[in-house]
Amino acid sequence: IIPVYQRKRLVTFTARAVIETAALRYKNCPVPESVVSIKECLYNLDNVKESAIVVEGVFDAWRVGDGACATLGTQITQEQIRLLSQFKNVFIMLDSEAVNEAEKLSYALASIVNHVEIIHISAKDPCEMSDTDIRALKKDLCIQ
Repeated sequence: IIPVYQRKRLVTFTARAVIETAALRYKNCPVPESVVSIKECLYNLDNVKESAIVVEGVFDAWRVGDGACATLGTQITQEQIRLLSQFKNVFIMLDSEAVNEAEKLSYALASIVNHVEIIHISAKDPCEMSDTDIRALKKDLCIQ
Protein backbone atom coordinates (compact mmCIF):
# COMPACT_ATOMS: atom_id res chain seq x y z
CA ILE A 1 0.00 0.00 0.00
CA ILE A 2 1.36 3.39 -1.03
CA PRO A 3 -0.13 6.39 0.78
CA VAL A 4 -0.71 9.62 -1.16
CA TYR A 5 -0.29 12.89 0.70
CA GLN A 6 -1.22 16.40 -0.40
CA ARG A 7 -0.19 19.32 1.81
CA LYS A 8 1.12 16.82 4.38
CA ARG A 9 -2.34 15.23 4.72
CA LEU A 10 -3.13 11.63 3.78
CA VAL A 11 -5.82 11.89 1.08
CA THR A 12 -5.85 8.50 -0.67
CA PHE A 13 -3.72 5.48 -1.48
CA THR A 14 -2.76 3.13 -4.25
CA ALA A 15 -1.59 -0.45 -3.91
CA ARG A 16 0.77 -2.48 -6.10
CA ALA A 17 0.76 -6.25 -6.54
CA VAL A 18 4.14 -7.74 -5.74
CA ILE A 19 3.61 -10.68 -8.11
CA GLU A 20 4.32 -9.61 -11.70
CA THR A 21 1.80 -12.12 -13.07
CA ALA A 22 -1.09 -10.63 -11.09
CA ALA A 23 -4.08 -9.73 -13.27
CA LEU A 24 -4.38 -6.33 -11.60
CA ARG A 25 -1.05 -4.61 -10.91
CA TYR A 26 -2.41 -1.44 -9.28
CA LYS A 27 -5.50 -0.91 -7.15
CA ASN A 28 -6.52 2.57 -6.08
CA CYS A 29 -8.58 3.55 -3.07
CA PRO A 30 -12.22 3.85 -4.20
CA VAL A 31 -13.19 7.49 -4.81
CA PRO A 32 -16.00 7.51 -2.18
CA GLU A 33 -13.48 6.39 0.44
CA SER A 34 -10.80 8.93 -0.54
CA VAL A 35 -10.50 12.43 0.82
CA VAL A 36 -9.37 13.38 -2.70
CA SER A 37 -9.64 11.20 -5.80
CA ILE A 38 -6.30 9.69 -6.86
CA LYS A 39 -6.59 11.38 -10.27
CA GLU A 40 -6.79 14.78 -8.55
CA CYS A 41 -3.42 14.17 -6.89
CA LEU A 42 0.23 14.21 -7.82
CA TYR A 43 2.22 11.66 -5.85
CA ASN A 44 5.16 13.19 -3.92
CA LEU A 45 3.90 16.74 -4.55
CA ASP A 46 4.92 17.85 -1.05
CA ASN A 47 8.59 17.16 -1.93
CA VAL A 48 8.68 19.48 -4.95
CA LYS A 49 9.88 23.05 -4.57
CA GLU A 50 9.83 25.49 -7.53
CA SER A 51 10.73 23.04 -10.29
CA ALA A 52 8.97 19.72 -10.87
CA ILE A 53 10.07 16.63 -12.74
CA VAL A 54 6.80 14.98 -13.78
CA VAL A 55 6.95 11.20 -14.02
CA GLU A 56 4.27 8.61 -14.58
CA GLY A 57 4.40 6.24 -11.63
CA VAL A 58 5.24 5.94 -7.96
CA PHE A 59 8.40 3.88 -8.64
CA ASP A 60 9.63 6.58 -11.02
CA ALA A 61 9.07 9.23 -8.35
CA TRP A 62 10.92 7.11 -5.78
CA ARG A 63 13.82 6.66 -8.20
CA VAL A 64 14.14 10.36 -9.02
CA GLY A 65 13.45 11.45 -5.44
CA ASP A 66 12.74 14.96 -4.20
CA GLY A 67 11.67 17.23 -7.01
CA ALA A 68 9.70 14.50 -8.80
CA CYS A 69 5.95 14.06 -8.74
CA ALA A 70 3.93 11.31 -10.39
CA THR A 71 0.69 11.59 -12.35
CA LEU A 72 -0.21 8.02 -11.35
CA GLY A 73 -0.86 6.98 -14.93
CA THR A 74 -0.79 8.49 -18.40
CA GLN A 75 -4.27 10.01 -18.29
CA ILE A 76 -3.59 13.47 -16.88
CA THR A 77 -6.52 15.44 -15.47
CA GLN A 78 -7.28 19.14 -15.37
CA GLU A 79 -6.78 19.09 -11.60
CA GLN A 80 -3.29 17.64 -12.04
CA ILE A 81 -2.53 20.38 -14.57
CA ARG A 82 -3.76 22.96 -12.06
CA LEU A 83 -1.47 21.48 -9.40
CA LEU A 84 1.49 21.67 -11.80
CA SER A 85 0.70 25.30 -12.63
CA GLN A 86 2.09 26.39 -9.24
CA PHE A 87 5.66 25.58 -10.32
CA LYS A 88 8.05 27.88 -12.13
CA ASN A 89 9.56 25.05 -14.19
CA VAL A 90 8.02 21.73 -15.22
CA PHE A 91 10.15 19.00 -16.76
CA ILE A 92 8.09 16.16 -18.20
CA MET A 93 9.78 12.75 -18.09
CA LEU A 94 7.11 10.14 -18.73
CA ASP A 95 7.84 6.55 -19.75
CA SER A 96 9.17 6.17 -23.30
CA GLU A 97 5.88 4.84 -24.68
CA ALA A 98 3.96 7.91 -23.41
CA VAL A 99 5.33 10.40 -25.96
CA ASN A 100 1.88 11.62 -27.02
CA GLU A 101 0.78 12.14 -23.42
CA ALA A 102 3.98 14.08 -22.67
CA GLU A 103 3.32 16.36 -25.65
CA LYS A 104 -0.30 16.92 -24.60
CA LEU A 105 0.79 17.81 -21.07
CA SER A 106 3.48 20.15 -22.39
CA TYR A 107 0.95 21.91 -24.58
CA ALA A 108 -1.55 22.22 -21.69
CA LEU A 109 1.10 23.77 -19.41
CA ALA A 110 2.81 26.02 -21.96
CA SER A 111 0.63 29.06 -21.32
CA ILE A 112 0.46 28.76 -17.52
CA VAL A 113 4.00 27.75 -16.49
CA ASN A 114 7.14 29.80 -17.00
CA HIS A 115 9.18 26.95 -18.51
CA VAL A 116 7.99 23.55 -19.74
CA GLU A 117 10.29 20.96 -21.25
CA ILE A 118 10.00 17.32 -22.23
CA ILE A 119 13.01 15.34 -21.05
CA HIS A 120 14.03 12.39 -23.22
CA ILE A 121 16.08 9.69 -21.51
CA SER A 122 17.89 6.67 -22.87
CA ALA A 123 16.18 4.33 -20.39
CA LYS A 124 12.70 3.00 -21.21
CA ASP A 125 11.43 4.14 -17.84
CA PRO A 126 12.75 6.71 -15.32
CA CYS A 127 12.90 4.03 -12.60
CA GLU A 128 15.58 2.25 -14.67
CA MET A 129 17.97 5.23 -14.60
CA SER A 130 21.27 4.90 -12.74
CA ASP A 131 22.18 6.93 -9.67
CA THR A 132 24.78 8.78 -11.74
CA ASP A 133 22.22 9.67 -14.42
CA ILE A 134 19.68 10.86 -11.84
CA ARG A 135 22.24 13.07 -10.09
CA ALA A 136 23.44 14.53 -13.41
CA LEU A 137 19.87 15.20 -14.56
CA LYS A 138 18.90 16.95 -11.34
CA LYS A 139 22.10 18.99 -11.42
CA ASP A 140 21.46 20.03 -15.06
CA LEU A 141 17.89 21.02 -14.19
CA CYS A 142 18.98 22.77 -10.96
CA ILE A 143 16.74 20.56 -8.84
CA GLN A 144 17.96 19.58 -5.41
